[in-house]
Amino acid sequence: VWVDEEGCEATERKRMRLELLHDNCRETPDKWRRIAVKDIDDFVTCCFTEQGCKDYLACNGHNLRLPFIYVKSGFRNAEYIGIRNWLAGIGKGE
Repeated sequence: VWVDEEGCEATERKRMRLELLHDNCRETPDKWRRIAVKDIDDFVTCCFTEQGCKDYLACNGHNLRLPFIYVKSGFRNAEYIGIRNWLAGIGKGE
């Protein structure tokens, strides 16, 4: 993407002209710069079921930007913590 010094994107025609200059190793006008942006997904929590994922998003989704469910920590995940505690209690002769 080509942006000017005010952060506005170049029109399609201007973008093509700037790309041509760039591809031919010619100088582009000082007010224009070529940038790239890459979105990187961030792993947040692990659930055992889809419903666990939905419950987590209902409770904490407001803290996330563009949340989605992906089939990978247990932070604030009641389902995970319950199973973990149950597993940790096995064999403890209580």
